[in-house]
Parts: sequence; structure tokens; C-alpha cells
Amino acid sequence: MKRFLIACVLVLICIMPVSAMATQFDGAISFAGNVVLDNSDLDLATQFTMFDNVVVTAVEGAYSGIATNAPPPFVIYTPFVFRPLSVPPPLVNLWSFSWGVNTIYSFDATSMEIPFSNTNNIVVEGEGLARITGFDPSPGYWTITANSAGSTFSFSGGSTATAVPEPATLLLFGCGLIGVAVVKRK
Repeated sequence: MKRFLIACVLVLICIMPVSAMATQFDGAISFAGNVVLDNSDLDLATQFTMFDNVVVTAVEGAYSGIATNAPPPFVIYTPFVFRPLSVPPPLVNLWSFSWGVNTIYSFDATSMEIPFSNTNNIVVEGEGLARITGFDPSPGYWTITANSAGSTFSFSGGSTATAVPEPATLLLFGCGLIGVAVVKRK
């Protein structure tokens, strides 16, 4: 019995730090700027080939320290193909930039769809992983809207943290299991 209790305590000690490491984040960010596509008829376009003159237009949550209406420094916007949609879609790094002291923000698309497209406008959206240095990747969403009239685009995306059990919850659960085992033995 004593060995069983010691084994349970050791298992809890090993599990607790691993579970407590997941620190996802909540937040949203929006960009706007100029875009070049491979075709001026957006119903026939297949890829975004260049993003330019981009500024951050709105931030909230974990992104709130970033200045709005100013270009983020060292930004990388990745051109990508959106037609034909591949299943499963490849992981696409949509954008990344540094802000502050060694903090890198980025967003990787893991799914993609085109809910609307005509000659002058296109909307491409999907899900992905938002990343900020110091946090675990957080599941998120993204939307890019582009128009051919001014060759402009807007991007919005965000993430919502997934609840992760805290160490105290795991400890209480473990103590309950140990209590059940002790009662069963008697």
C-alpha cells in the first residue's frame, strides 16, 4: 500500500509540470495595405504575390502592446496560392514580425477557403495557429479581403486560448484517486 501511494505521488509530480506549461493566449490583430495578385480579375486570380505599405489597424488582448496605424518593423508577409484549394492545405506562414525586445508575432494558416469571389473582390479565410514568443501556439482564425479597384487588402485574425488544467486541479484529482484506492483496499 505504501509503495502504491509513493508511486501515485511520483506520477503526479511528473505530470504536473508538463500540464502547467501550456500557456496559450487570447487576442486579435488587423492589418491593411496594398496587394498584388497574379490576375486583376479576382475571380480568376490564384495567388497573392506581394503585400506592401502595410499598417496595423487594430489590436486587442495579447497584441495590445503593438502600435496601430504604423507599419510593424521587420514584417514578412508571405505570398501564397489560394486556388486551387489543396486538401489538406499546406501550412502557410501568412505573416511574421518582431516587436519590442525579441518578441516575434506570426500566424500560420492550417486551413483555407474562399467564401466569396467576384471580378473585383475576394475573401479568403480559414483557421490556423497564432504564435507569440513566450506562449504556446494558440488556435485561431484569419480572413483576408482584397479588392482590385485600389489593389488593397485587409487582414484580420485572432486566437482564443484553450483551457488547460492548472496544477492544483491535477493535484486535487490525484488526491481523490488516492483516496478511492485507499477506501477500496479497506
